[in-house]
Amino acid sequence: FVFFIFGLSRVNDDSARMAILGGGPIVFSRWICIFLILCFNFIKNNILKWIFVCLSLLLIIESGSKGPFIFLIISFIYKYTKDFSFKTFLIGIIIFYLIYISFEFIIQLLGPRLSSLFSVDILDVASSVGRLDRWRMAIRVFLENPFGVGFGNYVPVSKLIEGNDFYMAEYPHNLFLELISELGVFGVGLVLVFKFKIFKILNNPNIKLVEQQLLIFLFLNSMVSGDIMDARFLFIFLI
Repeated sequence: FVFFIFGLSRVNDDSARMAILGGGPIVFSRWICIFLILCFNFIKNNILKWIFVCLSLLLIIESGSKGPFIFLIISFIYKYTKDFSFKTFLIGIIIFYLIYISFEFIIQLLGPRLSSLFSVDILDVASSVGRLDRWRMAIRVFLENPFGVGFGNYVPVSKLIEGNDFYMAEYPHNLFLELISELGVFGVGLVLVFKFKIFKILNNPNIKLVEQQLLIFLFLNSMVSGDIMDARFLFIFLI
């Protein structure tokens, strides 16, 4: 809620992308998405709920971060297809994607924020290519160091493997690849434990649907952005 209030106070800011309280635009967008999910599920007054939801969407668009927005939609697709089947869930994602790309041309006419948020030309987006490059490097670090390089040693090791300033102060942008590259086969074991735990939570009828929805959102984000510290909220669910 604090991030939400500070975000509203900067909605007309001239800065290129929002970064509230020192956090980057992606982190900010994640927190607002979580805020939106909680408002949608727990606020009973429909007028108040939709005010919060619409303003949250405004802030998410203003952040210009595509990933959290897409994963937010997928989390709601999961929410409303949970009682059907996994096949229905996949069909829902496909339908969403088709609708998503159909609006690309219209959205481009509405401004750079919406244009960047709805762009689907993945291979031409620098950040997407950068992630693929980081994933490739993480896999290479693991293959050359099967027993791991130790927590926090991904940067110096990747620098030795491939002398490129691009890797300085970076991380794989994938929680599982970070664990595998830094802990080796032990990291593989942790990844398998995490996958089993996530599968167990999503198939546990005693777990509230809103908690499963948040888990889906946090898990998908951890697969494309953020390091192990950024995934701390995800660990709460896994514990």
